[in-house]
Amino acid sequence: RPMATLSPADLEEILEIRLLLEPYIAARAASRPDAAGIARLRQALEREQAALAPRPVREFAIANHDFRVALFGLAGNHRLAETASRYDSQIQFLRRLTLSGRANREAVVASHGRLVDAIAAGQADRAENEMRQLLVHARQSALDGLKNRRPARPKE
Repeated sequence: RPMATLSPADLEEILEIRLLLEPYIAARAASRPDAAGIARLRQALEREQAALAPRPVREFAIANHDFRVALFGLAGNHRLAETASRYDSQIQFLRRLTLSGRANREAVVASHGRLVDAIAAGQADRAENEMRQLLVHARQSALDGLKNRRPARPKE
């Protein structure tokens, strides 16, 4: 389905898939030490932190996307990373809406910081739980955003 026509049921299905995949990916990343991959996560996190200042949401969204790409790459399974990326990309339009609020961006940065720390420490259970909590929060923000979304204006 085109991204702009996602219903609440579509969103629930996508988020269910993400809840199955991404906590596992985070745990797998923590159990597979990769200094270069962790450095990429930290760099993306630093860019997310820098984009918290009054800047366009687009800057934060790019750093946020780079963080997820780096995380998925740490799974050590390109098919798993591809699958996670596919479902992650299906809600990009909604992510831009939910990340427009500074409080949501701050929550993401704080969670990503804890996630990077858990992965770097090799704490798979902690990484898995952090990712799950982040996705539960993201689910609620996304559903709220979809519910409150105004109809899109036609492009000129």
